[in-house]
Amino acid sequence: MNRPLLIVEGLDVSQGQRRLLNGLDMELKAGECWALLGRNGAGKTTLLHTLAGIRPVEGGSIRLLDRDLHAWRPRERAQYLGLLTQDASQGFEETVLEAALVGRHPYIGRWSNESEEDVRIARQALHACGLAGFEQRAVQSLSGGEQRRLSLATLLTQNPQLLLLDEPLNHLDLQGQWSMLHQLRGLSDNGRGIVMSLHDPNLALRFCTHALLLDGMGGWRSGSVSEVITPAALQQAYGMAMRLIEDEQGRWVVPDTRMMQTGTKR
Repeated sequence: MNRPLLIVEGLDVSQGQRRLLNGLDMELKAGECWALLGRNGAGKTTLLHTLAGIRPVEGGSIRLLDRDLHAWRPRERAQYLGLLTQDASQGFEETVLEAALVGRHPYIGRWSNESEEDVRIARQALHACGLAGFEQRAVQSLSGGEQRRLSLATLLTQNPQLLLLDEPLNHLDLQGQWSMLHQLRGLSDNGRGIVMSLHDPNLALRFCTHALLLDGMGGWRSGSVSEVITPAALQQAYGMAMRLIEDEQGRWVVPDTRMMQTGTKR
């Protein structure tokens, strides 16, 4: 349960001429659920794409299951690591079941078809994402929220040990967000590793074990959610004053409206 799935050492990440991350160190173990936080443009998507092997490593190293990330063949790597992009487009006219079965491609030979076991896994994933009975629906007929759940079902059909999720709550209503977060936390509790970008630090406090906070200028802070999600750290990253509230249901961070009335500068 506690073996490292992903080890990042001294990782540098840039976008164009702008340095987004300097010397990132993090170790993600099975059973951990990490929130990736930071303002828009801080580098969350760029980092996730780097961790997924889509972008080259500029400096430092990334190891998946104690093996250099880029030493894995893509098909083999996809059996252990999966990426959910912000808007996973479904560009072909296909059914929901056909779309979910795309997740089985890392396990199927080039000239082979899906087996009954592949179909069973895809149906199980669709059921877990609230899409049972949608199998023969056209993907284009789904709402934005239903397509988002289909994207997660496709990733669950892929069945990786490490899930990298770029804004998994896109297009979901409030009930859908909480349902997905409960589902994702359940996956981590059962031994998966998860890194997901979120916009609300309170959702991270409620559902995640760890957090990585980016300030967009190369700086970062990582650790348990209680260590990382503090008013001081959030103010530095988001440029707005925050305060901490504690009640019988947990800890919450909210904007400090007293400071907003006088104005604050980053």
